[in-house]
Amino acid sequence: PNNSETNVLHGYIIKQKIGRGAFGNVYEAYDDKKNKYAIKVLLQEVKDKFPYLNCFRRGIRSMKILKEHNLKEMVTIHNAYEVPACIVMDYIEGPTLREAIDRRMLFELPQKIDLIISICESINTAHQLPEQILHRDLKPENIILENFYSHSDDPISIKILDFDLSWHQGSTELTIKIGAMSQGFMAPEQADESQHDYTRTTSVDVYSIGMLMYYIFTEVNPAPNQHMFERFQEDLENTLIKKYSSLRWKSVIHHLSQLIIKATYQEQQERIALSVLLEQIRIIQDACINDFIPCIHPLFLQEIAYRINDRNEITILDHGRSIEIENEALAKKVYLTLQQSGYKTYLQVKIEKTVISSDNRSNLGKFLHTAKDKAISCVDRKIFLPSGEVKQGAIHILLTAELPESVYLHQIEAYAKNILKARAEMDLK
Repeated sequence: PNNSETNVLHGYIIKQKIGRGAFGNVYEAYDDKKNKYAIKVLLQEVKDKFPYLNCFRRGIRSMKILKEHNLKEMVTIHNAYEVPACIVMDYIEGPTLREAIDRRMLFELPQKIDLIISICESINTAHQLPEQILHRDLKPENIILENFYSHSDDPISIKILDFDLSWHQGSTELTIKIGAMSQGFMAPEQADESQHDYTRTTSVDVYSIGMLMYYIFTEVNPAPNQHMFERFQEDLENTLIKKYSSLRWKSVIHHLSQLIIKATYQEQQERIALSVLLEQIRIIQDACINDFIPCIHPLFLQEIAYRINDRNEITILDHGRSIEIENEALAKKVYLTLQQSGYKTYLQVKIEKTVISSDNRSNLGKFLHTAKDKAISCVDRKIFLPSGEVKQGAIHILLTAELPESVYLHQIEAYAKNILKARAEMDLK
């Protein structure tokens, strides 16, 4: 309608259509004091389907609960009406996450990490409420970067929209399947109508956040069931390494890709908990901000390891306090371990070399001892205290360093360089 009278809905003047949610069209609207709002009006085809109408009502209840708890990252509801069914909400200025990525408005990795932390924090807070709000439709179109129109270094403020598919404690309405699954952000169990009970867990949102991370950091839209692709992990790591090649911390990319994998496992009981995911992303944030990390930081040993060997040969143990690096072709292994003694922390490095068929076997005993001595002599004793032995046809080198409370990147480079030199000298030629 073109005349102003027919464009009035419950006292609000409708100006123009600005978008569409899962169940309704969204319009720009004004009250009699010219305050600006967004109004979502339920689609006629949805209104006629009772399960969909009930989901719309449940979404209204979720929004009211979030408003009561004053979650500032969630869009605020002001009014809701039954005839016609609609919701009056804050009008949020700014691009959606989809628009921001498409327009290349987000460049730097630290800025993207800050953004995903904001998303995780807001959803985690909703999960922690007594009513336990699950969003269940997290995708780029449902996240607005408030007043973000330039490549600013200011913190990004987000607003999360569209609670039509949400769930909260005490809800009895059926869960429905909807077409957003085709975008690749919904958990696989949400596409299976026999899995209703399994869509009422926080793991559903964790999967979506994992795919949002994939989208934000690769700037590529995930395909449906992307997590099941044979080369998903390998392609993800290669893309991130290429895209953020200038990053000083080599371990960050590998750690980030592992978090995406852990968030998007097929079986929801295997997915990482959102609180743990948030904690791990903050660890990455710390590394991106500074050129030093605490010596007990989970990325400390990983940073040394990724400077020594290809990622495929690295095994992380004991929550990052121990790492095994294997070079099978040369029959060499490196073990990195953090040791605590009183108030002091030590880096302990064990390097092992066993004899293989390609090694020079003539006068083997002499070669083993010579290689051991060369490995020890090349180590900078200002950095490591070295020792070694030959035992049962193998060389064993032990390097020990007392660590400062904070370790700078140049010190990590020195640790890695000395380990590489010692390992190279253990060849039997």
